[in-house]
Amino acid sequence: MDIRPSQSGTRSIQPPIVSQSLRSPEDLADHQPLRSYRADKWPGWFDGLGIGCPDLRGPVLDSSVALAELAAGGLGVALLPAAMFAAHLQTAQLVRPFSHEVLTGRYWLTRIRGRKATRAMTQPESWLSAR
Repeated sequence: MDIRPSQSGTRSIQPPIVSQSLRSPEDLADHQPLRSYRADKWPGWFDGLGIGCPDLRGPVLDSSVALAELAAGGLGVALLPAAMFAAHLQTAQLVRPFSHEVLTGRYWLTRIRGRKATRAMTQPESWLSAR
């Protein structure tokens, strides 16, 4: 099996209307943090800034796409991989009010070594390698 790591930096991303009220990371305490199943994301993000994490409540989601949709709809703030949502950022559906970034994990591209590689298997690998 081939295993190739890819680093994933996660940044605070919000809809434009929310970001207007954010002058510092401490202002996030006044907004609903949208949480992923990875419970360490928000505490790690705040810890990297040297400030306490506000009370985390509300639903927990297991999809970055769902988190982005809720944030774009003005239902809270999310920590998302900026590269994954570049189109949302370019069109200002989502904005990054703070440049602080924290490494939260890696994605893995795997395949069975003994299986003949198809175009569908190699195309994502080629695309990632070009980045």
